[in-house]
Amino acid sequence: MLREAQGDYKGALEYDKKYSESLLKIASNIERDKIAKLDKQYNTDQIERENQQLKIKQQQSRLYILVIVIIVVVATFVTYTILSRRRKRILDAMRQQSEDISRLQQNAALLMEEKIKTSEREMALAAGFNDKSRELNAAKNLIFDLKKRLLLNNRVVKKVQETIDAAKSPKANRQPEPLSDTEMSELVAAVNDCYNGFANALTAQYPSLTDSEIYLCCLIKIGLDNPGLCAILGISDNALRKRKYRLKSSKFDPVSQFETLDEAIHAILPFRPHNGNDEAA
Repeated sequence: MLREAQGDYKGALEYDKKYSESLLKIASNIERDKIAKLDKQYNTDQIERENQQLKIKQQQSRLYILVIVIIVVVATFVTYTILSRRRKRILDAMRQQSEDISRLQQNAALLMEEKIKTSEREMALAAGFNDKSRELNAAKNLIFDLKKRLLLNNRVVKKVQETIDAAKSPKANRQPEPLSDTEMSELVAAVNDCYNGFANALTAQYPSLTDSEIYLCCLIKIGLDNPGLCAILGISDNALRKRKYRLKSSKFDPVSQFETLDEAIHAILPFRPHNGNDEAA
């Protein structure tokens, strides 16, 4: 407008042309930007690509979830299987233990019942044994009494007692006659019969004893004291003591287990003869 007022129409036209071109360029740029924005906003290919990417991401997410679910399911199944088997083994073990306990309880009950029956039988046997023992002891006592009476009624034993009584009597004016060899043998046999084979046990344990020593031991066995022995043997008390001491220390009790010969003689066990069955046993 200034150039046109100055009359420079050519410059005005050039300026107008440049101005129009500048406006057209600005408008073109604005239009292109709008088209670019619209293309970017409404471009179907890009939308499809984005949708495809989203689908891929969703599928990947779903696949991940599916894999995780499968892993969880498999792990749960394996864990459940392991726990089920372990539980089954534990239940089987508990059931077996319960059966074993029941079986043991039944066996214990049977054993207890058998023990009670055995105890009853043992009590019955013990009672019977006690009865038999009492009967046997009574029979032994009866036999011992009978043997003692038989011994006291023996002719030689009576003579021994009469000799002792006569020696103790203040009116005795002569020495008593000693027993003959036959009477000594008869006395030894009577003592052997009445005292469970005493003479046999004596000779079995001490085979070096002489007949006179066996005779002295039998007199001690029937209960004669030192005065009675002195009266029967016709020796003094001092001689009797020496004789008994020598016999005890040399043949009966070398290690001094007993204080007197009487104790050693009364400690001799009853005679038990050896036979084939005993040797075999």
